[in-house]
Amino acid sequence: METQNGAVYVVLGYDVNGIKDVLGLWIGESEGKHYWMQIFDEIRARGVEDVLFISMDGISGLEEGARSIFKDVVVQLCIVHLIRNSIKYIPSKKYKAYTAQLKKVYGAPSLKAAEAEFERFKQA
Repeated sequence: METQNGAVYVVLGYDVNGIKDVLGLWIGESEGKHYWMQIFDEIRARGVEDVLFISMDGISGLEEGARSIFKDVVVQLCIVHLIRNSIKYIPSKKYKAYTAQLKKVYGAPSLKAAEAEFERFKQA
């Protein structure tokens, strides 16, 4: 049996009722706009009429590929990845205080509370 290295891309979708479905699995050796255009074109051909929002981890070409097929899609970098990327610049002795304050921002019960926590976070 032969093995091969590669990435498996999983595309999940939620319908307007909040029901999650696996839209597909793709094994790719490279990523880029044209690769993602093929994937989103295939998704559309299988009956997905529109994609309203994508949360991604910074995959190369995904945003451009999605926008070429679904023009009005909103693309956002996944919050978990944003946090991980910010934490890598924090010295280890400040890590605990930084993450504790960051949890207050993301765990706030409302937008107003999150904005207030973010202002405190910026001052720390």
